[in-house]
Amino acid sequence: LKSDEKRRASKYQGMKVESNGNLKQYIIAGLKEKRSPDEIAGRMRKERQPFYASKDAIYHWLYSAWGQRYCPCLCANRYRPRPRKAEAAPRVMILNRVSIDARPEGASNKTRYHHFEVDTAVAPRRAGNTEAVALAAEMKSKLILGTKIPSLSPVNMTGAMARFQRNALMKSATADNGIENKDHQAWGVPAFFADPHSPWQKPLIEQSIGLLRRWFFPKGTNWAMVSEEELQKALMVLNGKYRKSLGYKSALEVARAHKSIY
Repeated sequence: LKSDEKRRASKYQGMKVESNGNLKQYIIAGLKEKRSPDEIAGRMRKERQPFYASKDAIYHWLYSAWGQRYCPCLCANRYRPRPRKAEAAPRVMILNRVSIDARPEGASNKTRYHHFEVDTAVAPRRAGNTEAVALAAEMKSKLILGTKIPSLSPVNMTGAMARFQRNALMKSATADNGIENKDHQAWGVPAFFADPHSPWQKPLIEQSIGLLRRWFFPKGTNWAMVSEEELQKALMVLNGKYRKSLGYKSALEVARAHKSIY
């Protein structure tokens, strides 16, 4: 439409600064003194100058054909606006999430067996790999179960939980709010969730991941380079260690004595 065309041609980028000689010289002087557009605009208002341009207007002028020569005065040395990041996908909430405060007395007080804490150990993003390790630790015996998963997809986590239950008697699971736990209702056991950003509410699994990293797979390990067999050998060693908290028995001994594992 002609009206749209006229509107586009009615103004040009940086017009406010370029059309006012005194304002333009004030801004150039400030830029040469290594002052940012925000400083220049703020000082301009504080000094009650007869002209004014906001920091956004100054940036518009700098990124136009008129102000390009002064862009090297900016600390970022940019000649065009920083590209906007794509909007992050909305965070998917875990449906029917049950708080950790609703755990049965046996689980919350750690006085009974067969209650587990679950979590995942992931590779750093720079490794360019999605593989991870799903882990579960029985709160009383400190038995650690684990298996590799291709990614943090909820389907993969559900498969890992099914594998754990083929090897151990599990009555409940305490987890964090990671997206991999979205399908918790398919786990076959009641799931309870820690408060956001509260790893101390599931200390055993956090400690177990720390032991796994300290003894075998340091932080930064790319799990794609670790086989399932290597992982199971490492878990067997950890489950065989004598613990002071268990009266110098191993997690395997205590779990077998209370029929936690099949």
